[in-house]
Amino acid sequence: LGAKGLTCATPREAEVMSEVSDDVLLAYPPVGRVRARRIAALPAPLRVIVALDSEQAASELARAARDARRDIGVYVELDLGMHRVGTPTVDAAVALARYVTECDGLRFEGLAFYPGHIRQAMPEQDAALETLDSALTRALERFHDAALPPRVVSGGSTPTLWRTHKVPGVTEIRPGTYVFNDRQTVATGACG
Repeated sequence: LGAKGLTCATPREAEVMSEVSDDVLLAYPPVGRVRARRIAALPAPLRVIVALDSEQAASELARAARDARRDIGVYVELDLGMHRVGTPTVDAAVALARYVTECDGLRFEGLAFYPGHIRQAMPEQDAALETLDSALTRALERFHDAALPPRVVSGGSTPTLWRTHKVPGVTEIRPGTYVFNDRQTVATGACG
């Protein structure tokens, strides 16, 4: 049905999922040399993408990638409203993307964001999705102006699963808890 790859939260999850998938995204920015080394040590045929929101994490991951003699893809994580992870401004995201392009061992692949702050029932999401779309459109314009066009724009959440297509800049959707269909998923109308 078009699903490809798996999204993981931790290096340990990526290690486990590398046994069943050849494409893994580590969605939470890893911090620390130990985590970076674990990511770089994942099996060589595995396509690894890591969402980052700081130069420190990028530096550590680049060092680990060079030591392991591999390339690791990077999505620059942009905070578009959840305030959990991500660079707080578009300028900071552009600066981080530029930094990543200068790091041997890393490839700038695109942008990531998590709209987990949109938790209204699906019929009530219009205004929040319009705000998200406007913010993402402005961010993409800045990236294009900086000659850093993202190949992938990765976003989405379970509450917005059936509506993320209304945010035209998104090229990859990452719903998470939809596999469980918990109470929150029912409350938003994302499942019955």
